[in-house]
Amino acid sequence: MSRFLKAGVLLGSVVAGAMAPSCRHMPADGGDAYDAELSQLRGATERFASSEVAAVAGYNVRITGCMADPVLGGMGFHIGNPDLINGTVELERPEVMLYEPVAGDLPRLVAVEYVVPFEAWTASTPPVLMGQTFKRNEGFGLWALHVWLYKENPTGIFSDWNPRVSCAAAPPEASPATATTSGRRSPASYTRLPASRAAGIASS
Repeated sequence: MSRFLKAGVLLGSVVAGAMAPSCRHMPADGGDAYDAELSQLRGATERFASSEVAAVAGYNVRITGCMADPVLGGMGFHIGNPDLINGTVELERPEVMLYEPVAGDLPRLVAVEYVVPFEAWTASTPPVLMGQTFKRNEGFGLWALHVWLYKENPTGIFSDWNPRVSCAAAPPEASPATATTSGRRSPASYTRLPASRAAGIASS
């Protein structure tokens, strides 16, 4: 799982008071229910193709620079809404948006990610959404699930990395996957980006 989760668990502490577990989803059996959930998720998040709209909605914390792995592929920039990082899982309210940098243009929305800090999830079983059990990451203290809804992923829509995502167009200071999340940062070090700067969210 991605290194940005180290940052995610710190952001989760901002709203650690909300500890009651909740997982709202329809049972996904690979048929109509599965397709309906993906369609529902798309309907709730496609407006965030505009990073300015996403920032106004609360997705205004850049958790990582552009993350890429030379073997597995990329993830892009992780733009989080810290108000959502708590003990709940809601289909239409993923905690993180993933954007891929585009040369000469604004970053492109490629995926969403759900994250839940261990300490906030008090149920005896892991979170489940769209028939997918969240992955447990001991190193970062989070349950997490990627959904590559906006860019096809040959390794699977719920895979962590996407070999078709690249950080080649990212600004040099924002692109190294291994340089953006080394060391722990306090929640106070993450600043919300105003909507007026959201269009340049990947290069700020």
